[in-house]
Amino acid sequence: MTNTTLTGIVVLMLASGAAGCNDSRPPTIPGVPPPSPPATTPPQPTPPAASVSGYVYDSAFRPVGGVKIEAVDGASAGVSTTTNGSGGFALSGTFDESVTFRASKDGYIAATATLKRNMSGGASLSFTLTVVAAPVAIAGDYTVTFVADSACAGNLPEGVRERIYPATISQSTYPGAPPQTQFNVTLTGAPFLPGHGSFYLGVAGDYVAIFFGDHGPLVVEQVAPNAYLALDGWTAVFVEGPAVSTISAPFEGSFEYCDLKSAMGSRYDCPSAQVISKARCESKNHRLVLTRR
Repeated sequence: MTNTTLTGIVVLMLASGAAGCNDSRPPTIPGVPPPSPPATTPPQPTPPAASVSGYVYDSAFRPVGGVKIEAVDGASAGVSTTTNGSGGFALSGTFDESVTFRASKDGYIAATATLKRNMSGGASLSFTLTVVAAPVAIAGDYTVTFVADSACAGNLPEGVRERIYPATISQSTYPGAPPQTQFNVTLTGAPFLPGHGSFYLGVAGDYVAIFFGDHGPLVVEQVAPNAYLALDGWTAVFVEGPAVSTISAPFEGSFEYCDLKSAMGSRYDCPSAQVISKARCESKNHRLVLTRR
């Protein structure tokens, strides 16, 4: 978001001065009233929604079934439903943006939210529930290692089958993220494509979920002047103890090597017309290791 610029202020001042020196209003005829300004229509309030739908996840991004969703106030106060096995729900009633909804289930800390409007005016609602059990302590400095499945040796260049990066895990600043449960993992020690040097991690009690792919790779390292390694995938694991020292888990995803005729832009793209060499290996047996430093 940008502030009003000085240029805009100067233009406004010049425009005001010009109006004072050269009045552009239409001439008036004696005895005839000047024309009335055009009528304006005041903005209309958004009509209440007849239904609202959404999802419930825990702080480690898992859908939560069996959650009671209830309208706390408003015209349809007391109306409720329960989430299905995918965490989804739909609730019928009369709702607007002032209505508070509550999500609750045994073993979780209850949460409240208000509905949001999408671009087409539809109403949606989502909740992130925190388990009652205290989250493991995971923030800090780590070494992160990505290791390709040994079955990838036949098609991935040797130099990209294992990548090691210093990393910092810090609490997410995303609005609504429960404290000490959602984190950003920021990688250093290598040149990354802009916006492709970090990924996210969620904690629910002793369960840790790690995602570095979201409709495309979140980690893209420039391994040579016009060559790139894209890492895309996720993993989840239960850990022992109140604080994490090491996580080692298989992950499902891909290693993709892309050598181009010219440098890639700010978005990861490996078009065939620009490719010199391309190799990709998908597997459920790649490995991710995080070791606290």
